[in-house]
Amino acid sequence: MTKTLASLTGRPAHAAARRGPALVLWALGAWLAAGPAQAQEFKVSGFASAVAVKTSGGCQPTLLAPAFQNNCTRYIVDWAHAAVATDKWGLNRESRAGVQGEWQLDPQWSAVAQITARTLQDQHVKLEWAYVTYAPTPEWKLQVGRKRIPLYYYSDFQDVGFAYNTVRPSPDVYGWDVVNYNGASISTNRRLGDRHLRAEAYA
Repeated sequence: MTKTLASLTGRPAHAAARRGPALVLWALGAWLAAGPAQAQEFKVSGFASAVAVKTSGGCQPTLLAPAFQNNCTRYIVDWAHAAVATDKWGLNRESRAGVQGEWQLDPQWSAVAQITARTLQDQHVKLEWAYVTYAPTPEWKLQVGRKRIPLYYYSDFQDVGFAYNTVRPSPDVYGWDVVNYNGASISTNRRLGDRHLRAEAYA
């Protein structure tokens, strides 16, 4: 589980963060035991961003951890990973790189894993995605493993900086202390005339 500002102030991370990869291996084993091998496809993709950030203006009081109390802190650029902009230039707040592998086992089963590396202290390499997908129909998906919490539109590609036309998705909207969850989700995608509906429930 990624380190949060909350953990900097003393709240412990949840022990369930260690169970995500085990869920993926269990689901993959269940698929392998279910039948003969099918035509498979594997693809790799990646992303990287080098971001320099600095604040300016008058100093403001902050409620952050003691490490930031002596700086002119004006902006939290990433709540979930404890990235705080100060009055000094820095490349180590939001710079990141990631690589994702997707294994299409057959038309119904697939597996995804993504590793993200950040320049933040104690955030160097994290397993952010590790899940198996079962799609009984093109409209329905059941996923088990570790995923990003599905908050809003950019959640699935929040770290991919070239996928949107702003410097970053708004931290006020996407800046939750928790990034990932280990569990299961079910989602549906449907067209309703000229509209597109996507709904998801997760636990």
